[in-house]
Parts: sequence; C-alpha cells; structure tokens
Amino acid sequence: MSKINDEATKMYTLELMGLSHIKEANINLIYAGRARSNFMLATTEEERAAHKATLEKSLTAADELLDKAAPLFYSPKAKDMFAEAEASLAAYRQHLNTALSLAAQDALLSTRSEALTKALDDARIESTKVDNLFTELSRMKEGAASKANDLTDQLYATSLTMMLAL
Repeated sequence: MSKINDEATKMYTLELMGLSHIKEANINLIYAGRARSNFMLATTEEERAAHKATLEKSLTAADELLDKAAPLFYSPKAKDMFAEAEASLAAYRQHLNTALSLAAQDALLSTRSEALTKALDDARIESTKVDNLFTELSRMKEGAASKANDLTDQLYATSLTMMLAL
C-alpha cells in the first residue's frame, strides 16, 4: 500500500504538476499574443502602454511557470525539447520587442513598414514553434502520467492478490 501511495504522489508531483505548468505557460503565451494584437490595434498611447504591460506580465508568468516545470522534465528528449522551447521563447521575445518598438514609432497603424512586417512574421514563427514544443512536452507528461497510473494499477492488483492469499 505504501508503494501505491508513493507512486500516486510521484505521479502528482512529477507528471501532473509538470503538465499543469507547461499548459499554463502555453496559455500565457496565448495571452501575450492577444496583447500583441491589441497593441497593434490600439489608437492611443495609453492603450498601447496597457497592452504592452499585459504582454510583459504574460511573458513573465510564462517564464516563472517554465522555471517551475523544468525540474519535472527528466528524460533526455524532454530536457532537449525544453531547452529548445526556452531558446525559442527568448527569440520570440526579441522579435516581439523589435516589432513593438517599430509599431510604436508609427503614428498610424494602418500602414506598416517592411521591417515591422518582418519582425511580426518572425515573432509569429517563434510563437508557433514554442506552442508546438509546449504541446509536445504536454503530451510527454500525459504519457508519463499514464505509465505511472498503470504502475499503480499493477501494484494494486499485486497487493490485492497478496492480501487475498494471506
């Protein structure tokens, strides 16, 4: 019974919480994308400032969630994907900052410079890459949790058989 309890605790702390942190980081990435779009559509400096603050808050939350999730991904493949996701998120942030700086220089947002269009495209590419990596990392955690669940089922069946035999 102790083994079943230990495995259930392990499943929660390693698998479920790792999954939760990655999914929450991905949600914050979506919030950042929405704030980026709202920034681009804003018609006043106050609106732009509010949307930029929301964007920064979302990206900071995503970074904090990734810090919590990092030690919960332990397979070599997951660690590699995690490192790639972090690098891509940093590149996304850089492209996004470039795009927002260029957009802030335009008085009218109905016209876009070539540099702004490129920065937005680069940010979108990195955002999609991070989203895909987060999705794959989530699937890995779901698979690991399923294996942990199968192990607790096995332990239960073995324990039940032993208890009946006794």
